[in-house]
Amino acid sequence: MQYDRLACLVAYHSGAEYEAHLRGLTPQLLQFPREYSMIADALTYSDMTTNSIGEQVTFQERIADIFRRYDELHIVHRAIRQALPSLSAAVERTEELLRKCGLLPGDLRG
Repeated sequence: MQYDRLACLVAYHSGAEYEAHLRGLTPQLLQFPREYSMIADALTYSDMTTNSIGEQVTFQERIADIFRRYDELHIVHRAIRQALPSLSAAVERTEELLRKCGLLPGDLRG
């Protein structure tokens, strides 16, 4: 069912499993199977290259904005810091695919 797939994608997008762990919600999260796919990467890419008001930004700008809005003791800040390697990898994989399809300039670094 497509709604089940959507729920699973959203449950894990943008490193949400790190925040779930910090909030003690890992058992609830595990009810949703994690999908490893271009679609899952694209969802994270879309979130990590759009700022809080919906404008397109680089990955670095998005991360800096999150860290500005949440102090380093806040769960969101801590979760994003832990998720950085996986977030960066998802953004890089998506940008590489977009470049191969001619949908992203070769010199854009997000």
